[in-house]
Amino acid sequence: MDNNGDKLIERIIKDAEAEAAAMIASGSAEAERILVKGKEEIESMRKESELACERVSRQIAERSRIRGELEARKFLLSEKRKIVREVFDAAFKMLSELSGAERESLLKRLLEKEAEGGESIYPSPEDRNTLQKLLPELNEKLKSEGLRPLVLEARDGNCSGGFVLVSETYEKDCSFEEVMKELMVKEEANVAQLLF
Repeated sequence: MDNNGDKLIERIIKDAEAEAAAMIASGSAEAERILVKGKEEIESMRKESELACERVSRQIAERSRIRGELEARKFLLSEKRKIVREVFDAAFKMLSELSGAERESLLKRLLEKEAEGGESIYPSPEDRNTLQKLLPELNEKLKSEGLRPLVLEARDGNCSGGFVLVSETYEKDCSFEEVMKELMVKEEANVAQLLF
């Protein structure tokens, strides 16, 4: 039995070795499969990371480009506004320097447009004499329309060029500066369009 026992033990050992070898082979195959799968997942994650980095990089570049364009537009708009302002400043200077018949005509048109009858006129010191000269004709026109006459006040208005009309219920600033401000608000877009 020793011989049979030895054979049995030998056979059990061989079977165990074969089973262990099969398990080792299976484990090695599984380990190899896990290693390959791990490498594939790592490669997939690396590619995803690269794509994400590229996407983020493109987004950052696009935001920077857009921000740069906005800054350039803001600067350009600022410069255009400066130029438009210079145009209106030059127009104001020309308006302020009007004299003689041109200035008289402008003051007359302003009075005809803004006066409703019965107001007090506070003239700029420069325009007092011209307005005093225009008043009789304007008051005749107002009288013919059934309106009260305008009164030239002894005190000057707080303006440089033009006048201030004051009634019981309102005050109209008809100074050259205010006229230009209103014109600028109304015509700024048109002037900009002509210039640019």
